[in-house]
Amino acid sequence: MDTLAEQQRSALHRAWWVAMSGRFEGWRDVCIEIEQRGHPKPERWFGDSRVRQKMDEVCAASRDARPAPENDPIWQVIQRNHIANWMRDFDSLADCHLGSPDDRWLAKVGNFGVTMRRGWQEIARAHESDIRNDPDVCPYIAYLTRFENRVLRQADTMAWVAFDLAFVTADLPHWRGPGTGHVVSTLEKMDGAWKIASFCVVDDNFGQTEAPIWHVDRDCRVLHSNPSAATLLDNDERARIDSGKLRLVERRADEALRRAVSQLADMDWGIMEVGRSLPILYDPGNDLPVSVWWAGRRGGRLYVSADDSELLGGRLETASRALGLSPSQHRLVVAIVQGLTLPEAARLEGVRLSTARTQLQRVFDKVGVRGQPALVRSMLSIAAGA
Repeated sequence: MDTLAEQQRSALHRAWWVAMSGRFEGWRDVCIEIEQRGHPKPERWFGDSRVRQKMDEVCAASRDARPAPENDPIWQVIQRNHIANWMRDFDSLADCHLGSPDDRWLAKVGNFGVTMRRGWQEIARAHESDIRNDPDVCPYIAYLTRFENRVLRQADTMAWVAFDLAFVTADLPHWRGPGTGHVVSTLEKMDGAWKIASFCVVDDNFGQTEAPIWHVDRDCRVLHSNPSAATLLDNDERARIDSGKLRLVERRADEALRRAVSQLADMDWGIMEVGRSLPILYDPGNDLPVSVWWAGRRGGRLYVSADDSELLGGRLETASRALGLSPSQHRLVVAIVQGLTLPEAARLEGVRLSTARTQLQRVFDKVGVRGQPALVRSMLSIAAGA
């Protein structure tokens, strides 16, 4: 059975798609629609005024959205293809493509694998299946997405383009979807008209996460952040922005963060860059809970994140397997590393405090440490080694 948090994410994720359809006045109408689609009492997930206000804005923008005109015939084809895809217009989309057995469509989106479609017949069947299974149009993305960092090289009958798709969804609370896409496409001139012969898109959904995340430069100057990051800075004393730079309040953690970001920036990654994340232990002392921050590099971008349960959970699971921890010991470690006190972790597990204390001591013995900060540090080190 899904947890309440998973139900909320599912309801809000569907709600954003509904809001972007351009058919609704505001968040109340969206609630009615997604309730009819199988989400019971969705209005309970809209208690956050920021969500309601943003959804009203998206509904209005989607109704009024119009594409910015392109003057160059090659960019006109690229734009028509993008709009047709998100407006579920197969005939217009097909008209943008060469329609040859040699056509290629290649994509790597989010956590999905690489998808290759060979020949127009296979590409067309896949698009028709998409439209049939998810017919909702999306003018918000179709018309308001920007093409940035454009490159165009053109010969008589052949051309290629490269550009970034700047989706206008980065500031939607609880959104998990397109972030920034990167496209390379070749076009061929047929009967005087430009047609797409190959299309490659990569979108790693960077920043589309519940965890606070900041895109930074090598000096920790903030270039972009998601809504969760803004919420953390407003309500959390662990971090602040100083002269445009992200700083951690605890001195040792701040120094470790800046060293880690600088180290990641200076690494020689080669042509095939593999993402990497380095944990930063935030230990405020005075028996207060420790927390884990992350410095990372992904797709050529440096970032800092906090309280990333997905990333932390994967590391801790690796370490627990390496140490041979029991399931109950693993759950206790996860709770401790996520900042719960031992009494809170015991209540979460539904066990007596004395039982939790005994389990924790056994974990200390297996890891070879005495305190909770040392436990967190060791677990992360073991995961990195494994």
